[in-house]
Amino acid sequence: MKDASWNMLDARKGEMTAEEAEAFADRLEKDAATALGRIIFALGGLERDIGLCVVWAHGGRKIDQMTKKIASASFDKKLEILNDLVDAIFAKQSEQNIAYAAWIVQASAIRLIRNQLVHGRWWFDACQRQIVHISYVPRAPDQYETRFSIAGFEEFLDLIKLRQSELNQLRKMYSL
Repeated sequence: MKDASWNMLDARKGEMTAEEAEAFADRLEKDAATALGRIIFALGGLERDIGLCVVWAHGGRKIDQMTKKIASASFDKKLEILNDLVDAIFAKQSEQNIAYAAWIVQASAIRLIRNQLVHGRWWFDACQRQIVHISYVPRAPDQYETRFSIAGFEEFLDLIKLRQSELNQLRKMYSL
């Protein structure tokens, strides 16, 4: 995403004209929107794979029942349903249960970041090259801000893809 125009503006950070700062902010917004879009698509793929894992449990013999159970579930609820399935199918201290439980904890951490990304509002701090997420509505007493970078978004995207790959490996190794 970063090209020569970023380098020129990086070198002059703090010495930009108003026009350059505006162009920089526009570029940051476009790059952030692209990165967020890619994250949203990746999260959708991860959520889809969690759903597939659940509905195909028991060799697909309960596909209709499990589809109804998961169809309108939130991301958090899907993880809870997956956890319940794992506990019902595998012994509590088994290698399979431990592996799925560890993955679910890691996926839940992604869920927390996901929730932060999709709830709230955004602005761009071009001088700091940061994307700023602000929770809640303006003037709410408990609002807070979290700052992101394009590189941070890319790292999060890579993490989502890693978790998706790990889930698919778990499904192959320890079929539900």
